[in-house]
Parts: sequence; structure tokens; C-alpha cells
Amino acid sequence: MHKSLRLVATVCALAAAGLPEARAATIGELDDFTSLTTENWLAGGGPIQQQPPVPPQAIPGGGPGGVADAYLQLTASGGAGPGSRLAVANAVQWAGNYLAAGITAITMDLRNFGTSDLAIRLQLWSPLAAQDALTAAVLLPAGGGWTAASFSVAAADLTMRAGTANGVLGDVAFLRILHAPGTAGLSPAEPVAAVLGVDNITSTGVPGGGGDPGVNVPEPSALLLLAGAIAPLAWLTRGRRPGTAMRR
Repeated sequence: MHKSLRLVATVCALAAAGLPEARAATIGELDDFTSLTTENWLAGGGPIQQQPPVPPQAIPGGGPGGVADAYLQLTASGGAGPGSRLAVANAVQWAGNYLAAGITAITMDLRNFGTSDLAIRLQLWSPLAAQDALTAAVLLPAGGGWTAASFSVAAADLTMRAGTANGVLGDVAFLRILHAPGTAGLSPAEPVAAVLGVDNITSTGVPGGGGDPGVNVPEPSALLLLAGAIAPLAWLTRGRRPGTAMRR
């Protein structure tokens, strides 16, 4: 069996055995990290892929709400190899049919703790369905304070890398937060030495927005299996309206 196929088969078994149950994305989803866990946001490709030297961490205080406000901290080393890129993904509560749920934007608080300027985008990705889209970038200068950012995921505001806007919005397998100054390349995430704070990730939109009835969306269990299968392969190979942000 080809090496890539063996890898997919192995990860499928691992995904079925032990990953969290997938939940359909809904309006009002809020990840605020008060549980002091990463709330299913992961870097690297899973149990087979080598993990980054510094994985995502829930920090108990110092978020936009003050000394007692927890947040998610992402660290990238730059250069090459695991951990060189600033990217984190969620294939659980942020997977699903955004059209049917009526999700049109995702907001969050961001802070650039490092010394490199960052261009943060969201990637909506369904690799096995060949669907891949990026939002416009929110620019974060080095050493800035907490910034309230809004990323439009409306079809007209996405930059398509593969497939169609309705196709990816109707079947999001992964939502990624990443530093991506450009939109080209096998992976849009670029190496950078950086530390990024993330908090209050929230979905907004029009409830019951009504998706395209022609979009075939897998059941949550299928989405989870797909996510577990493709993640290692992808990492191994390697708004307000869009692009706007407001300083707190």
C-alpha cells in the first residue's frame, strides 16, 4: 500500500477511537478558554505528525478582560520544521455547514506579543472535498495591544484557493487561524517567529440562514473522521468586514 494511503488508514482508526465527538457549527459559538484547555484548537497533524515544540496553551490570565481573563497562546519559531508556522486548527465545534447555520462572520480578540508584524486570516478547509478558502487578513503590528477583529465568511468576501464559496461554506471540515501574508502556496501559512494571543472566538450571523440545498454535507461523525484522516497529510506536505480591526 502506498505510504500516504497507509497514513490515512492509520489516522482514521485513531480518529474513530479517541477524538472528541464533532459538533455542528452554530451561531453564538464562543471559545473563551475559561476551561483552561485549548477547546479543541490544535497545532501539528495529530498523533502521527510531530507536534510543534511549543503547542497551543491556555494562559490563565492577561486576556482582553484583564488579569483574570484566560486566553489561548500560539507560538511559532520561524525557520523550518514543526512549529515554524503560526497556525492552529479546529475540526470539532467549528466544523459544519455555515450556510445552513447562517454564520456570516467570526470575531475574536487578538494580540501580537512578538516582534514580527502578523497578517492573520481564517482558512475554511475541506481537503477531501477539494474546498479551500481564506478570509481577508487582519494586520497586527508587533507588540500591539488586544485588538477586536472581525473576519467575514460571507461567500463574496472569501478568496477561493480551490472549489467554490458555497461548496466550502456548506462543508467546513477545518477552521484554521493562521499567519498568511499571501494566499498562494501549498499551505498559505508562512514561517514566522511569533507569539499570538487569541480569545473570545465567536460566530455571528443570521439564524436559520438557509444553506444551498444542493450542497451535500457529511454527518458530524463523517466530518470528524475526515478531519482526523487528512490533517497529518496536510501538515506533513507542506471583520467588521474583511481585513478590518479595531484597537481596544
